[in-house]
Amino acid sequence: LADMAAAAGAAGIKGGELTSFVEDAAKTMVAFDISSEEAGNALAKLRANLGINQTEVRGLAGTMNELSNSMASTAAEVLDATLRVGAVGKAAGLSGQEVAGLSSAMISAGATSEIAATATKNLVLSMSAGAAATRRQREAFSALGMNAEDVAKQFTGTVEQRMAVTRKLIQQIGTLSADKRASTTMQLFGRESLGPIASLTTNLKNYDDAMRIAL
Repeated sequence: LADMAAAAGAAGIKGGELTSFVEDAAKTMVAFDISSEEAGNALAKLRANLGINQTEVRGLAGTMNELSNSMASTAAEVLDATLRVGAVGKAAGLSGQEVAGLSSAMISAGATSEIAATATKNLVLSMSAGAAATRRQREAFSALGMNAEDVAKQFTGTVEQRMAVTRKLIQQIGTLSADKRASTTMQLFGRESLGPIASLTTNLKNYDDAMRIAL
């Protein structure tokens, strides 16, 4: 408990929230099979990266646990990926639950938490780029019958808009021939993201399942 309290103190958590934090960290330690120090630090970082309170952190941890029960991704893996992506996702308007769902879908298809985090981060950055999209990204969006500015507007809109445009893009990439699917994915999201994102385009159900559980 000392490790958890220390993490809370470092994060400036005091008073009644401190008790809740330590209790939640203890539950996370057991459910996620991680150390007390890892649990305390993870919850403190989730609060800071996503700008959420303890009740919201508790809900997010519950979502990660649900994903681990239903998808081929452990709660610890989803936690690690979400911690790596969280602040970038928040900047584009994504909730921790959305980031966790995307990461879980990629991990379930065989990606490590680190690679899933990189791919999720690149997806968020590319989809929200808008006017800042590169020429290659614009060409790729155009080949899919989409427009960088329109995609960004929808992606940074409501959860429903974001889900719809992300699913449409994944679906559109999946209709391409294998060689064009690979090149278009790399144009949009970078070479390191090819495997995880390609796995979504060939198994849309995996993405749908993860996002349904997360949201």
